[in-house]
Amino acid sequence: MIATVAAGSQPFGVTIDPTLRRAFVADDAVDSTRNVTTFDAGSAARISSFSAQVGSDTVLDVTVDPLTHTLYLPHYPADAGSGVSVVNGESGAVTADVPVGSAPYATDTDPGARVLYVANHGDNTVSVIDEQSNTVSAVLPAGESPMDIAVDPTTHVVYCVNQVGSVTVIDGVSRSVRATIHVGHNATSIAVASDTHTVFVSNSDDNTVSVIDGSKNAVTTTFSVPGRPGRLAVDPDRHVLYMGSSDTSVSVVDTTNYSIIATMPVGQYPSSIAVDPTTPT
Repeated sequence: MIATVAAGSQPFGVTIDPTLRRAFVADDAVDSTRNVTTFDAGSAARISSFSAQVGSDTVLDVTVDPLTHTLYLPHYPADAGSGVSVVNGESGAVTADVPVGSAPYATDTDPGARVLYVANHGDNTVSVIDEQSNTVSAVLPAGESPMDIAVDPTTHVVYCVNQVGSVTVIDGVSRSVRATIHVGHNATSIAVASDTHTVFVSNSDDNTVSVIDGSKNAVTTTFSVPGRPGRLAVDPDRHVLYMGSSDTSVSVVDTTNYSIIATMPVGQYPSSIAVDPTTPT
């Protein structure tokens, strides 16, 4: 581990813009204004902090489009009125708020297609947002209780992991459900290695990670891990998978043989992981 930096009292989402060399961390603390803190991705020095302007809504994720440097923060209140806040990543200015389905938990972008996908945990759907017009262009069915979502930008295929133990595979071009893949119990996070079209799913109740061949839409192997696996992030260039644990650690998995090559102590309950594709961090 290189450094530990302060990022609010309850940081819940992190994303990295490899072009700007900035890391963005969303704070979901109940006593905050849902601030986003910006760090230099190389030095970890704090650059700025700005409000996402979502009031007291819950914010569990943040995603950046690396081509436009636009941030997307899904948010939802206790009752109704969920949305995705659209923020200029360079200035911190909120430029739009797009209404979506109930309790949006996670987002991911397909930069080449200028499309954002939103996993709506509360109504079992995926909202498709046109990034150029900031409008919802389609709403697609997912499985029960979507938890996370990831895009393979080379195939424009979208993978939505559902808490009940399944992955909904969506064709981003035709905007149709291509397949449903069964994985382990309490599936919570998903990551895609676009170079091999390999998909990784953490199964918290099983202490396992499912490995899916994206070209076949089939689970090829499932490997056990110590503790309850949480958030995932993959570095395809270095063939490693980063896996947050329910305690206070992040494990590094060699994706060529699925062995754990390192375990690093971090803060309590690591809720999000992002990889800088330009450096080994």
